[in-house]
Amino acid sequence: MKEDDELVTKLCEELSSKRILIVIDDLWSKEPLHHLQTLFPNIKGKALVTTRLREVTQWGEDDNAYKIRLLDKEESWCLLRQNVFLEGVCPPELEKAGRKIAEDCDGLPLLILKVANQLLKVDKDTKFWNLVASGKETSVFAIAHDEISEALLPSYKRLPQHLKACFLYMGVFRKSCDISVFKVNDKLIAEDFLEHIVFECLIELESESLIMIQSNALGSLIKSCRLHSVFWHLCNSEAAKNGFFHAINSYGDCFVKNMESQRRLCIRNSALLGFKDVHVSMASVASARSFLCVSPPHQYPVPVSFGLRLLRVLDALAIRQYQFPVEVVSLLQLRYLSLTYYGSLPTSISRLWKLQYLIVNRYMSTNTSSLLPMEIWDMKELRHLEIMSGHMPNPHSGDGLPKLTTLWDVSARSCTREVLEMIPNLKRLGIRIELAPDDEGDYVFDLMNNTSHLSGLETLKCVIVNPQFRSNGISPPPPMFPSSLTNLTLSGFGYPWEYMSIIGKLPIEVLKLKSYAFRGPVWEINGLYFKNLKFLLIEDTDLVHWKIKVPSFTKFECLSIRHCYKLKELPIFLNLNNKVEIIDCSPFTVNWAEQMRLKVVPYQLTTQLSWIGPKVNVAAALEE
Repeated sequence: MKEDDELVTKLCEELSSKRILIVIDDLWSKEPLHHLQTLFPNIKGKALVTTRLREVTQWGEDDNAYKIRLLDKEESWCLLRQNVFLEGVCPPELEKAGRKIAEDCDGLPLLILKVANQLLKVDKDTKFWNLVASGKETSVFAIAHDEISEALLPSYKRLPQHLKACFLYMGVFRKSCDISVFKVNDKLIAEDFLEHIVFECLIELESESLIMIQSNALGSLIKSCRLHSVFWHLCNSEAAKNGFFHAINSYGDCFVKNMESQRRLCIRNSALLGFKDVHVSMASVASARSFLCVSPPHQYPVPVSFGLRLLRVLDALAIRQYQFPVEVVSLLQLRYLSLTYYGSLPTSISRLWKLQYLIVNRYMSTNTSSLLPMEIWDMKELRHLEIMSGHMPNPHSGDGLPKLTTLWDVSARSCTREVLEMIPNLKRLGIRIELAPDDEGDYVFDLMNNTSHLSGLETLKCVIVNPQFRSNGISPPPPMFPSSLTNLTLSGFGYPWEYMSIIGKLPIEVLKLKSYAFRGPVWEINGLYFKNLKFLLIEDTDLVHWKIKVPSFTKFECLSIRHCYKLKELPIFLNLNNKVEIIDCSPFTVNWAEQMRLKVVPYQLTTQLSWIGPKVNVAAALEE
């Protein structure tokens, strides 16, 4: 019953003449580490600390933290097999199902052990194992998840309220799927909470080991995130207890107690919406603010609005609509609307004057674009407009769309000077070009010149869906890109490589060239271009010789070469200190990457297709 300081003093006396290893398991604060700091100057030894909190690892001058990775498929199967079968020998008739069961544990050793313990309690019956592997027998995983939840719950309980809300919202999406952080951000903003701090919340949740984040190749931008299956089940359990959202997986879920008081409805089986009594039940949920269809794509139309007048978020992208659901325009509180619909939007869409996010996908691709109504210019709150091959009409007058920052997947015909001048704050522009047969598309390049007037544009993506390359070449890209551009993706243009000098003068940091964006056997760089370029992707091209005559790419960090089978010469003047990725290319390209790796860091171990430079430690390199 002594005070901490007394214990430290006594411990120092006892251990002063010994070499020791101190292990502290599952540490939740830095305080014990401060006591260790007092202890170790007087003794010889090491300390091993396990924790699920990143802030605990950020202690002391040396960063010796090691993030434990998940097991791969083979390791997962070995662990399951060793804990289920005597001497680790699995009968051949159970191996296929056993491997699938192990894979469904998502590489988490604790879950594998809990599942193995459940399988030990039942007969080793082929039929039962096949049912577990197919997901039709759910008791094995359900019991395992319930047991693990007790260990996971403290991680959730310690969160502040705003992080709890963000974490619970992650449970809305399908299990084990990658979730675009932009979708999470947009939906939460549309619900009027966590404004401007969603990305910060996700980073904090990742530091608490509650979610997994995938960043871009440079590690500077969060692209997607996901929940491990054990946290997904915990998330759904806590959401049900707290009434955060109601998940509809089966028919019985449509008629639960207190259904009418639910604020968020998460539909994971869209076919249920076609039943009349389910429709009546949905229509009774007058308090609903979000209606989220997260089921796999459903090819037949079903009701999606139910007259829920207070809806702010209606996500029905997974459901085809052969006709526009006109009742949607009566939902005047909508901030977020996503649909899959082929035709043109009605003029009455402008009644949704609070709408901030409008996303319309098409369930078939043709060479025609759908015309947006003139009234789209009356929707002043729009921040994000994404219409697959949608054509923006030229405005008559007015002040345009001052809040619109993203115009995505629109037709090239939308890029008139009149249209772009009425969207003064545009930051992200995605252009989708679908050419008719024998259409050489010269008008497309003329229209794209108008993007040079977008002084704040940061991201531009231009894709020709069905490229038709001319034997006599095409006109060079004029200085059509604004000087503010930092992220550029081109696909299917077939430009000669000498036109790359025009792009090389821009302050671009990320450049992606896909599907013969540039064509020809030789790309030669003779000047000091691409001064700010950090990431370059070259995918699907007939390039044979890539030459750099002078040292260039001074800020280069990452190179990705994919599906390039003709490459025979690659540059030696590349400052590659971070990462090279080679996917499905010629043996020559793989050998070049290996030589570059040895040139930069002579003794680092690597895989055949990728290498990690000196900024990453050896353990991390081995993980990759």
